[in-house]
Amino acid sequence: MEKGYDTQGRVDYGQIPEEQRGINSYASDNDTGSSCLKRAAKPRSPLYTILVLAAIMVAMITYTRGDPRGRVVITPPWQPGEVSVLEIRDSHGQLIAAWELRIDSDGKATLFTSDQHGSTYSEHAMVAADPDTLVPIRTELTYESDHGRIVYAALYGEDGVSIEASVPGQNEESIVELPDTPYFDNEQFIMVIRALPLKRNFKATLKDVITRAAMKTTITLNVAKKEKLEVPAGSFETWKVDLMGTGRTVWIAVPHPHQIVRFEDRKARTTADLVQYTPGVELETGSEFE
Repeated sequence: MEKGYDTQGRVDYGQIPEEQRGINSYASDNDTGSSCLKRAAKPRSPLYTILVLAAIMVAMITYTRGDPRGRVVITPPWQPGEVSVLEIRDSHGQLIAAWELRIDSDGKATLFTSDQHGSTYSEHAMVAADPDTLVPIRTELTYESDHGRIVYAALYGEDGVSIEASVPGQNEESIVELPDTPYFDNEQFIMVIRALPLKRNFKATLKDVITRAAMKTTITLNVAKKEKLEVPAGSFETWKVDLMGTGRTVWIAVPHPHQIVRFEDRKARTTADLVQYTPGVELETGSEFE
C-alpha cells in the first residue's frame, strides 16, 4: 500500500562520538536521553557493535535534491510470513551470527521481527507498526550475553515514546519526545528502506529515535549506484544505498520484493549476506496517503 509524504528534514552529524553510535546508534552531539539507557546501548564486546541493524524510529523523509519538499511514496513490498535469513561474517570470513528478518501481521499491525544468534550472544527485536504508514506502535527488544540480560520495551503515544529498560543491576524509564510523522523505530529501519522509491541519485533524510538508547538523530540515505551481487541466496541486481556518515551500506534488490541482499558495517568490519529468502502470502493492497 502506497503512502506519500511531503516533509522536510536535515542531517547534521557534526563530530559524533564513535562510542555513542554503535551499529545502529546513529547519535549526534545534540542527542539527549537516559544515561542508563545510553550505557546499556554502548558496546560491551566487539560483537555488540553488530547488534542493532534495523530501522529508524521517527524518520522524516524528504528528497534533498531538487524540490526540498519532494514527495516520497512509501510502498511496502512484503507480505505476511516473509522470512529473510542472512549470515553475519567478520573481515576474515568467519561466521559471527545468523540473522533472521521476518514480517508478520496480527490483523491490526505489521510485525517486524529481527533475531540474531551468535556463539556468545543472542538478540530478539520486534516492532509493531501501522501496516500502511509503517509508523511504529510498540517495540520490544531482548539482548542476552555473558554480561547478562537486557530488556527494552517502548510504547508510542501521541507526543512521545515511553521506554522501560531492565539492565543488570538496575531498571530505568525514559520518555523521548516525538517529531511530526512520518517516523520509524530504529529496530525496523533497514526494512523500511525496502519500501522507499529507490532509483539512481535518490537521496532522502530520515529522523531516527533509537529506542535502546533513548535518543533522536537524523540519517541521510543516498543511492550510490546499481550493482550486481552474488550471494549464497543467488544473483541479484541491487541498489547500493549508503547511510551517510555512519560507515554502513545496504544493498537492496532492484526487482520486487526488494530484498535486503547485503549489509556492510565498515567500522565493525562485518558483512551480512542473504542466504535464504522465503516470500510471504500475497495480499491485495494499493492506496495513496496524502
